[in-house]
Amino acid sequence: MSGSGWAQAPLTLQIGRAMVPATDTAGIEGAIAAANARVRLPGLADHFNPLIIDPGKAQALVAALLLAPGDLPAKLAGRALDLEALHLRIGVSSPTTVASFAAAPYIQVTIEHPLSVSVRAVVPVDCAAARTRVAEARRLTEASQAEVKALRGAPQTEAKHRRFLLSHVWLDNADAVLTCAPDDKAAAADRVAAERTMNAAIVPTGSME
Repeated sequence: MSGSGWAQAPLTLQIGRAMVPATDTAGIEGAIAAANARVRLPGLADHFNPLIIDPGKAQALVAALLLAPGDLPAKLAGRALDLEALHLRIGVSSPTTVASFAAAPYIQVTIEHPLSVSVRAVVPVDCAAARTRVAEARRLTEASQAEVKALRGAPQTEAKHRRFLLSHVWLDNADAVLTCAPDDKAAAADRVAAERTMNAAIVPTGSME
């Protein structure tokens, strides 16, 4: 059941190219499947692609927002909520679990569009998962950098795309590890390295859409 905050303007989600009512569970699942299909990249596993939405996390987030909308209806002002993987931390690669969305998260508006609003969610992270994934993401990013240097033409462009996406996963999980251990100097250094690598990566057009 939706919270009373949605009475005047029911929550709508923008998922890829689709607009879906937040109460339409089957519609959300279908839109997520279609959106994920468009952003999959050959040679890159879903759990290292920051654009792939985890359906379980997404449904948990939506359920929490429907029950406890807080001031989100006012922030949206009748517009759709942009349901994207990275900033809502509902991605397969995100350092979160379904339990991270047991309560409605704090929502920060990042970009306002005419028909939708992009936001960032502040939620509890899974420290163990972040530590495991950050090490593998770092290793794969370093391997992709060597791949970029060795290739030319279209294969090199694809390798650059993979490197860019992998560096995002590295940074996202390195940030979570540092949140879990704010006094860990090695974690702080790793986050700096991840951010430097991501910023240095050539971003293909549309790679984070």
